[in-house]
Amino acid sequence: MTKKDRVQNIILIIMVICVITLTVAYAILIQNLDINGVASVKKSEWNIHFTNVLSPQASGHATGGNTTLNEKKTVLTITDGTFLAPGDKIVYTFDIINEGDIDAEVETTLSNIGECTSIDNVDVSNYCNKISLELVYADTNDSVEQGDELLSKESKTLKLIITYNKNKELTTLPNSEINLSNITTEINYAMLQNGESSKKADLLSELKSSDYITDGMTVTTHDNYISLYSPYGSDGIVILKKEYNPKKYTKMIIKGKRIDGDSSYYHFFPGYTTTLSSWGSNLKTFFPSYGESFEYTVDLNLSDSITSIYPRIQYCVGTIDIYEWYLEKN
Repeated sequence: MTKKDRVQNIILIIMVICVITLTVAYAILIQNLDINGVASVKKSEWNIHFTNVLSPQASGHATGGNTTLNEKKTVLTITDGTFLAPGDKIVYTFDIINEGDIDAEVETTLSNIGECTSIDNVDVSNYCNKISLELVYADTNDSVEQGDELLSKESKTLKLIITYNKNKELTTLPNSEINLSNITTEINYAMLQNGESSKKADLLSELKSSDYITDGMTVTTHDNYISLYSPYGSDGIVILKKEYNPKKYTKMIIKGKRIDGDSSYYHFFPGYTTTLSSWGSNLKTFFPSYGESFEYTVDLNLSDSITSIYPRIQYCVGTIDIYEWYLEKN
């Protein structure tokens, strides 16, 4: 689009290039194997892919663009979507089907905007931060989460929702075209272990992926654990940026060890927040002793009005190592 082609008073144009990828996390035998003529491993198929990709549904001043699938139907590419005004939204609807013989579950999901830049090279970070990506099930609007099952021969309809300035919080508007590129949403499926779904959402893995925000807390990643440090006299907090549906889970479990810190002033609060702009609420207060290894379990008996949460940890003072942190499923 050239400058002379732009319509006067259009306040924002965002070009969307989005790739949704399905990957598999389990290699399965596909040949027949005879074992001493007594038993055999039958041929199995691991086949999860996109299908029934619908035309994008745009609302407000947005346009939906185009969608294409690769030959294996595991990469869905979206191009040429545009937003013009705050509150604009594009919804991409598609099915994921398990045509294989093996039950699967979601192992991980990841959504990321790779680049968000102005064509005039001005700072547009304030506007880029207002682009939200949501991957949900079409029938419930629940987020796609770790441990969600996709059984053999089953299909589920998903929606990828991309919204600009969802809550219309901006008080200023850009006067330069903004290009978004390398937007990726990955859904990784793995075989169900022993035919049973994972009974937990691994919060520690999310923390290790650096998908979090902090206030007064230093987070250090190690191979098998995370260290959290909060200075003396000040609470620190770390909040995961991934939303979870509290109705799917009954407990939050956290295992770790208090390493150091002042013996007279410390406390440990596992909890949650319903918005990334606040510290949120504590589920329970604990007081681990110096050098103490601990395992804490807290119930998620939240109000029915709370439909999504961001898990978080609040701690003061010193260093604490976290070895496990997860939500236990119903």
